[in-house]
Amino acid sequence: MNDCASMRELIPAYIDDELMPSQIEQAERHLSQCARCREVLEGLERDTMLLKATIGTPVVVSDRINDAVWAKIEAEDRAQAAQPLQPASRMRPDVTLKPAQRRSWGGVLRERFALQRWVFAGGMAAVALLLLATGWHRSQAGSPMDVQIASVVGNPLWRSAEAGAWQPLSAGVVLRSGDRLKTDEDDQVTAQWKDGSRAVVGPQGEGEVLRLFPGLDLKHGRVWAKIKRQSKETPFTVRSPHATAQVMGTEFSMEVPPAQKQTFVVVLEGAVRFFNSQGSVTVRDWSRAQAAVKTVPTSPEAISPLKQDSMWWVK
Repeated sequence: MNDCASMRELIPAYIDDELMPSQIEQAERHLSQCARCREVLEGLERDTMLLKATIGTPVVVSDRINDAVWAKIEAEDRAQAAQPLQPASRMRPDVTLKPAQRRSWGGVLRERFALQRWVFAGGMAAVALLLLATGWHRSQAGSPMDVQIASVVGNPLWRSAEAGAWQPLSAGVVLRSGDRLKTDEDDQVTAQWKDGSRAVVGPQGEGEVLRLFPGLDLKHGRVWAKIKRQSKETPFTVRSPHATAQVMGTEFSMEVPPAQKQTFVVVLEGAVRFFNSQGSVTVRDWSRAQAAVKTVPTSPEAISPLKQDSMWWVK
């Protein structure tokens, strides 16, 4: 499989473990050779985990209501099956249905509901893939995910989600979902969202504007953020390769050192939900935690309010 477009069509099914063994082998062969497709896969996997964590436990219908509904449907099935079949006016005169072919509204409803679930799931996966592959989101000016560059220090760069070339980043530029920015050792970027929330990306950092929530996907480096109060549906989010921090309104910093395979979060004010696929912790005022891949985030430990040297890089 050498076609990236074909590979990206299979990514949702690959994540859901719905491919045939031969397709899995082809997909993994392509992923081992294509960094861009691996990046798309990892981003979609993290977005899926983020959605599941944010949505939380789904609403469950009680057994009593569920049993009552299905009993009603099955009673209608039995009543319909007991009646003689009446040919429809549009049916050809020479066509008759065998008893096994008779369908009740309950049976049709069950099948249609099951079909709609699969169509909806497939449609959502296709839409998500289309957004990733085509950059359609860039036409959505004024989205809550958009972020404007308030100021820059040094010579940071940015890259559009649609184009591969890095270009100079300056104050006033609006970055949209999927766009990237990066800083060198003497650079710093201050980004501001529509609600006034701010994030400062420190030296030697790289991040991507998130697609589902206001915030950044921090590949490496440091970010300090002062966040306005958020809604539960769209919490401000900073994601790293090892864990995700979601906040409703707080001041915190997050660091992904290039040489270390872990992420650190320090909360100065408020509370941050710090989680990955292994577990979740809540980090509150003047405390910190860390996380690594396939490891539960550590329990928060207190830090002294007098020790603010970890913010020396914020200019």
